[in-house]
Amino acid sequence: MTTILARRNAQDLHSTAGIDLDHYHRKMNKKSKVVPSAYRDLARIHTLFFHDVGSSLTEPSLGVSMSRCSYKGEGVEFRHSCVNNLLPPHLQSHGNSSHFRICWPGYESVHYTGVIKLASTMGDLASQIALTFSQFIDRHYKDFHEEEGVTGILLGPSGVQFGDVRLCSIFYDGLFWNMEAEYVHD
Repeated sequence: MTTILARRNAQDLHSTAGIDLDHYHRKMNKKSKVVPSAYRDLARIHTLFFHDVGSSLTEPSLGVSMSRCSYKGEGVEFRHSCVNNLLPPHLQSHGNSSHFRICWPGYESVHYTGVIKLASTMGDLASQIALTFSQFIDRHYKDFHEEEGVTGILLGPSGVQFGDVRLCSIFYDGLFWNMEAEYVHD
């Protein structure tokens, strides 16, 4: 799996102005909503949390914007920590990679899975997840379908975009790692 190293032909106006890439999420009085998981009833064998760099230890900020995750996980606290060291022994024995599933409300009919490399750092893992989520949006944003009684969250140009989403955690249910996220809105 490739990691996103830089945006081709793009200028990062945030860093040239000295503005934190996650400023939009943390400081602009944006409201956030947790993305309801279709897998909320699944067993949670193990969870890995992603905290924002610069948040205090007494009040850690859960979640890192996908944009910051895509830059080699630069926005992730303890980004150089080895993922395997954070897993219990029975999950370490599963190998260096595992299956990762994205289920987004309104896109339940899209069974989107990828492979993540667990023999990496937390920053690299966040980058892999950001890349997989970006590919999911690019390939499937037009596949939105709301079912009766279930409110979906539209992705893409007319809905929630990649930069609006925060990676909060991933959890292992016994078969797949699953993403938990929230998104910012006005």
